[in-house]
This record gives sequence, C-alpha cells and structure tokens, in this order.
Amino acid sequence: MSLKVDCFHISLKLDKGNGRNARKISHDPNVGFLSAVINCFEIMNPGSKYIIDDHGIQQEYFNKSPKSKLWHALNKIDIEFTGCVIKKRPELPKNYFTIESAMTEKLATILCDMTTTDRTIFSNHGGCALTNIKGLGDRCHDVGRKMPRPDIVFANDSKKSILIIEGKVEKDLLKGITQLSYEHLKGFTNILNNLYPDYTIVKGLCITIDNIDNVTKYDQLEFPIKFAIDNNGSFIDLR
Repeated sequence: MSLKVDCFHISLKLDKGNGRNARKISHDPNVGFLSAVINCFEIMNPGSKYIIDDHGIQQEYFNKSPKSKLWHALNKIDIEFTGCVIKKRPELPKNYFTIESAMTEKLATILCDMTTTDRTIFSNHGGCALTNIKGLGDRCHDVGRKMPRPDIVFANDSKKSILIIEGKVEKDLLKGITQLSYEHLKGFTNILNNLYPDYTIVKGLCITIDNIDNVTKYDQLEFPIKFAIDNNGSFIDLR
C-alpha cells in the first residue's frame, strides 16, 4: 500500500514549558508520537519528506547539533523543521538502550499500573507525562504541576472505591508515608471527592524491595504496602 504522497506536513509542538526546556526538543510524549507517525508513513510510502510545522524549536538549538532520542527514531529519514536548518545530525552511538541495573520506584509503579484490574484514573510515573484525573462519564480535571500529587490512582467502580498509590524505593518509605498524608494531598483529594462523591478513598504504597520475602516486616505501616517488586523481579500484589 502506498499513500502516493512525497511530502507530509505535520504540525506538532516539540518543546516544553517556559524554562530551560523552552525552544528545545524536550516534549517526550510528542517526540514519541511524532516518531511513531513518521515511521508508519514511511512504511507505507518510503523515501518521503516530512516537514514539521509549529514545533516551537529555535535555530540556536540546531546550531549545537544536539542529542535527542528523536534522531534515533528517525535515523536516515528525510525530516525538516519549518524556519530552521538542521546543520548536522549528531552521531548515533552503537548502543542506545542499556539494561537497568538499579531498582527505581518507576519500575514498581508501571508494573502495578499494567497489572491492575481496576480503572487507572491518574498516573504520574517518575519521568513520564502527567495525566489529568478521569472522572465519571466525560468528566476530567487537569492537575497542575505545582499541586502535590500521588503516582497512580485507581478506581474500582463495582466497589465504589478509589485507591491512591505512592511509589517509593525501600529506603524512602517514610517519605512515601508523608506524601500520602491528608495534609500533603488535601487539594488532590478534594478533586477526587468532587469527581467521585460516592466513592471511598484508601491509600497505599508501591515499593521496590531487596527481597520480596521481607515485605511482611512493613505490615504495621500507617499506609499498607499494596504492591512490591524485588531485585530478582519477583513481585506481590496486595490490592
């Protein structure tokens, strides 16, 4: 199948915020989306040109031949940025991906999210895009980046319950308990109560631990451990 098109114009913002990431390729979700779209088009119509409009990137960024995961995803594909000249693409390393050697809270929270049977209504995995809170029906609520917020929130509609999850590595459990406190999450909890007035809200921890067999030593925490994964990849789901 061929689209019979030699040139595609794609309008997409690729910078993020008004600080140090402004006017630089820094919007990871949009970079991933752009890479996926262009690679799909390229499969259907190889050798096309792709012109990116309304991207928000300035020429100064390209003058420095910056590194970006975009170049890995679009290697050898003909891409241009309106109003800018790509003087030289950075040289790609022989290897891009590396094996994660340290346990991080994100490993636990993402697996916790992927294995749930409930509805994920909010996620804020470390280093990932911040979502809005999904309410009942078409209701949603945007969460500002300055508002204290948890890592994941699940809704069980049959039980009418909400589970707020904070992810932490084992050594930071006390910090996780503080971040689940009412005072810390007061604004966020008020939004949930507005979106789900008839639901009960409970809270728990999602952790990485040295050995999953030792998870019971945390049974008396103020907020219980709901999910844990250890250094060997063994995990336990206590939801």
